[in-house]
Amino acid sequence: MKQSKIIMVGGWSLILFTFLYIGTQVYLKVFFNYPDVLHGPDKDVIPVFLSGGLHLAIMLTLLSLLPLLLVPGSIGAYYAFKEESEGSMLLALIFAMIAILGFILCLMRWPSVNWYIALTYVQANDAERVVLSGLLLSLNTYLGTYLGGFLTSVCSSIWFFSYQCCHVAFTWFSKMDWLHGNNSRYLFINRTAR
Repeated sequence: MKQSKIIMVGGWSLILFTFLYIGTQVYLKVFFNYPDVLHGPDKDVIPVFLSGGLHLAIMLTLLSLLPLLLVPGSIGAYYAFKEESEGSMLLALIFAMIAILGFILCLMRWPSVNWYIALTYVQANDAERVVLSGLLLSLNTYLGTYLGGFLTSVCSSIWFFSYQCCHVAFTWFSKMDWLHGNNSRYLFINRTAR
């Protein structure tokens, strides 16, 4: 009974994440030209980025916190299939948590660290701007490209692959049980409806 509630909450959190993430991305694209506003030379990007003001910072913060909805989703997926393949689902859960952390850190850099660097950049002289540009480049390369782009993508792929392997095996065995007259197993959708 308790596990079915965890599975249900996990499923709904994944659905909620999907709609909120897409909605936030569309909103940011329409009103702030995100993510294009963040690409280009620092002297062009920073004034446009800061012109979004506190409203842009709040929206980027909201966007960066949305991956927290993936935590109950990945836990729900774990409980949905742990009986069939606990090892695969534990592996999926571990990589899901790493991916979620990387996702949050990647998205959080703009409304936090980069925001204050941009505020300092506007008031800095040319020599200080060179140093701040180097700092922005290194943060964006590390947090955006390596952590956000590479690590998060690899961990998410392993998470989804492990989940799919378990789901395919479970579905196949469920069909085989049905052919043999054993209706004791259900598909993932039936598990969430219990």
